[in-house]
Amino acid sequence: MKAVQNSCPVCASFDAKKERIIYADEEVVIAAPEEPCVSGHLIVLSRKHYGLFEEMSDAEAENLFFTTSYAASAIFELLGAQGTNIILNNGDFFDDSFHCRLHVIPRKVDDGLNFMWTPRQLPPHEMDTVAKQLESDFRLCASAEEEPEREEEHLEQEEEEDKPMSSSKKKVQSVVDYLVKHLKDRLP
Repeated sequence: MKAVQNSCPVCASFDAKKERIIYADEEVVIAAPEEPCVSGHLIVLSRKHYGLFEEMSDAEAENLFFTTSYAASAIFELLGAQGTNIILNNGDFFDDSFHCRLHVIPRKVDDGLNFMWTPRQLPPHEMDTVAKQLESDFRLCASAEEEPEREEEHLEQEEEEDKPMSSSKKKVQSVVDYLVKHLKDRLP
């Protein structure tokens, strides 16, 4: 992984220890963290250095989450995980690296991990104010994106579903197969 920001410890870490990289393409990297919390813990990050998720384009964010989904699928298959936690580290609140990344953490019953937190009791007016603002913002976003669905598009989707596996689905399966194969060799 070519470090795009010399001061970023995450970029520098992967530059120094390329053997931790499990999968990489033009846009994303999947790697084993230096200090995993459980066997199979993976980090998924963009090759471009982003401190905040919100800085990514929609296409980059979509690709990052699709890749994360593939990694989670590979972990399920390889380790027989019963679930996963996918955690977004966003901003500089968590540590000094300021490199947005997703952690895929496979879960099993009695694995010793606890991601529960004690909820704060907020005054009702505070939550109501935030909820109303979000509701308004989401309505604006949804109305801007809505387009009436045409019957032709609906029929094309049905025809597409009846066809054999598409090339994009084959690519997805090949990525999952690749991850499973290479994770087997690298997990403790």
